[in-house]
Amino acid sequence: MEPSGRTCVQGRKDGRRGEKFGHIGANSGRAHAPAGEALELRRLAAEDYLKSGRDARGLDVMRAVLDDVGLPYPRTKQRALASLLFSEARLRVAPLRGRLRAAQTIDASHLARIDVAFAAGTGLSQSDPLRGADYASKGLLLALEAGEPARLCRALAVAAGNVATRGERERSRGRAEALVRAAERIAVEIDEPRCARRRSSPPGRCTSSSASGAARAPSSSARSAIFARAAAPLPGS
Repeated sequence: MEPSGRTCVQGRKDGRRGEKFGHIGANSGRAHAPAGEALELRRLAAEDYLKSGRDARGLDVMRAVLDDVGLPYPRTKQRALASLLFSEARLRVAPLRGRLRAAQTIDASHLARIDVAFAAGTGLSQSDPLRGADYASKGLLLALEAGEPARLCRALAVAAGNVATRGERERSRGRAEALVRAAERIAVEIDEPRCARRRSSPPGRCTSSSASGAARAPSSSARSAIFARAAAPLPGS
């Protein structure tokens, strides 16, 4: 069924943005622009294609971007599932918080990998939820390793939404609650003015209602800050 009304208009806008970013990214590569700049433009193009429902085009661009940052696209669902289970096993024994570091002190290629994993995790969440969850988990592992607070907060919020959608089992609820609270603590510690101003995140950025519903996080204002943070421009981008 074709989308209609506001959804259709938004889809067309995202599709046009994808074309724009893709064109600029391709031209940047030919003009020998910095590799990071061209990669960022192609990542944005892939994300907008996927958000606008142009899945085939978005996947083509996204797969190339994933290859460029060393996060290859799983060719089969079996490989995607194995990768997801491995990442989640690592996350279960990893602390949800380490030493926070400013973006300027982290290698730009590491930040790019986090951003690409996030784009794949959210962009594929509707058309291919298994691979989307896989990349979201990889993104959280990378964000925990880097310690950049904005990206870590965002990755925790997305992971909480993914866990919350798996059902009402006590284990899932407890894990989602732990992820949300970890994100809340970082959001409060950052004390970012944009978090105070924004009250909700744009559709499709992360599953805030799922995460908060399953986890029953105690602070609605802090939770709003978390998911607003996920949509805000990130340092070092």
